[in-house]
Amino acid sequence: MRWLLAGLVVANLFAYALFQGWLSPWIRGDREPQRLVEQRNPDRLRVVPLERLGAPPPTRSPAAANGASSRPVPAPSSTPPAPSNAAPGPASSSAPAIPPAPTLAEATPPATASRAAGACVAFAALDEQRATRLAEALESAGARVESTRVEQAASYLVYAPPAATPADAQRRLAALRRAGQADVYVMQ
Repeated sequence: MRWLLAGLVVANLFAYALFQGWLSPWIRGDREPQRLVEQRNPDRLRVVPLERLGAPPPTRSPAAANGASSRPVPAPSSTPPAPSNAAPGPASSSAPAIPPAPTLAEATPPATASRAAGACVAFAALDEQRATRLAEALESAGARVESTRVEQAASYLVYAPPAATPADAQRRLAALRRAGQADVYVMQ
């Protein structure tokens, strides 16, 4: 029984080290093979600095504001505006061999054959100002841009304490409907 327990502990330690990446120098493997296969023109993908998109400067943490650290907190990584035929990828600060990002004026427009392919790229939800700046940057790079406004429906589920009688529940329901809440129901 002790051997079984010791074997399980060793197997757990091995699995933990494997998933933490500590064994990567000795055990090679594709961590995300499906994403590597699905990339379109990864050599044309460039990271655009946040300043080019008009993003606010990085903020400092409360500890840094008190003088605990003199380094600013890095801003969250964003997906670069890419031509319409390139899929956005995560920006990584640990990749040492990335050449400096060219300005949009220096970037070459996509080839006409790739424009005909018509790849569709969707970006995460953006506010109006950022969406406008992103669309302008993509159009100036030669990409065809179509934007769609999507409203995310907000829904709430509110439980009220049970009423003493069904008549009280109906009165409360009528009061909520008069207040403008159309989707209210009595659950029994």
